[in-house]
Amino acid sequence: MGAIGGVGLSEKDIHAEIGDVIVNEELGRTHENQITIYGSVGLAFQDLIGAWNVYQKAIKLNKGRYINFLD
Repeated sequence: MGAIGGVGLSEKDIHAEIGDVIVNEELGRTHENQITIYGSVGLAFQDLIGAWNVYQKAIKLNKGRYINFLD
């Protein structure tokens, strides 16, 4: 519960796990006012694979925004 507990939320605030959303077993956000919190708790390469899939889908759907962390 690190990331969730760290922002004052509890287990009852969890709608779905990221894997369930990725494989379409659960819906992710259904409107723009909802937020997503992702707590990285696995091995780095697992997190990278999950993030890469989300990133590629965002590009395909033209969603999100670009942030240059070097500026």
